Amino acid sequence: MEDEIWTMKDGSKIQVGEMTEDHAKNALRMVLRNRRKKLQRAFPIADESFGGQDNHAILADLQAKHGDAVRVEREGVAGMNGGNVYVNGEWRGWYGGI
Repeated sequence: MEDEIWTMKDGSKIQVGEMTEDHAKNALRMVLRNRRKKLQRAFPIADESFGGQDNHAILADLQAKHGDAVRVEREGVAGMNGGNVYVNGEWRGWYGGI
């Protein structure tokens, strides 16, 4: 099986197996960041800006409004901590730093 090819910002290509550990971590962070941005465009409620409001405050507000219906699935991937937040089983967004 052939190794996957990663295209770098400058357009040059590298086999994933030849990436340094730091390069692979940064590539994973980029993939996850882009995935999160895509989800946020699809579900506007997931926009983390909220006028600069703290994510902990957003979560506390959701819990005050919806009580036990709020569920957080905490995640920590490639140094990015946060969690998917669900209300009554419906995904409401990914919030960093909770």
